[in-house]
Order: sequence, then structure tokens, then C-alpha cells
Amino acid sequence: MLQNSTMPLLPRPVTICLVVSLVTAASPVSSQVATIELRAGRRAKESAAYASASAYFSAGMALLNEKDWGSQYELTFSLWLERAECELLTSNFDTAEQLILELLQRSACKIQQAGIYHLKVQLHEVKGEYPQAVTSGLARD
Repeated sequence: MLQNSTMPLLPRPVTICLVVSLVTAASPVSSQVATIELRAGRRAKESAAYASASAYFSAGMALLNEKDWGSQYELTFSLWLERAECELLTSNFDTAEQLILELLQRSACKIQQAGIYHLKVQLHEVKGEYPQAVTSGLARD
């Protein structure tokens, strides 16, 4: 059936690049896809597939940019927080720590900060850094 088609087929890598370019160029579409990535990541995380969940969250983060911290704050924050947690759960401590530090700078309220500090305490506990865990637990910003 495809042999009789008069429509030329693009090689798969070119097609994928075109789709990615279209999605990242259109902000409403990219935020919708990022929302889908967030949902997929949460489902993977619920199934204890933390590495897969992290990949979904990372893909969602890649679709958003700096301005989305202002226009799509909840979505952007959720993707970053969920990924930080998955990075911790998959023993990617350096990445988890970088994400946590960024989240602390971007948090909008004390409740969010408390959740991030809780994650930071867990990071230090897993690494056996108990004095830093106590310091993080007592932090006040």
C-alpha cells in the first residue's frame, strides 16, 4: 500500500526532529505535552519505575523554558520537584541536589519550601550526611 503512495516519506530522524521543532515552537502545545509528560511520570512513579518517571519529567522540563516559571509555574515546579524526587530514588544524588537547590530559589511559598527541605533532608540522610540533614531540617528562609 505504501509503495503506491505518491507522498514522499521523510526518514524517521527528520520526521522526529520536525515534530520536536513544532512542539517546542508552539508554547500552548508544548505546555500540553509537558502536562502529559507529568501525568505519565507520576503513573510511572506510582509503579516504582523511578528511572522511567524521571525520563518523563525530564522530557516535560525540556519542553518548557525560563518564561514558563512565570506563565506555567505550577506545571514547571511540579515537573522539577517530581524529577528531583526520582533522581534521589535512583541514587542520582548530584542531579537531585542541583534540582533541589534550583527549586529552593524558585519556591513561591513556605509550604513548597518545607516540601523541598524535606527532600533535601532525605538526600543528606541517604548520603550519610547527618549533620547536613539536621542543618537542612532546621533551615529557615
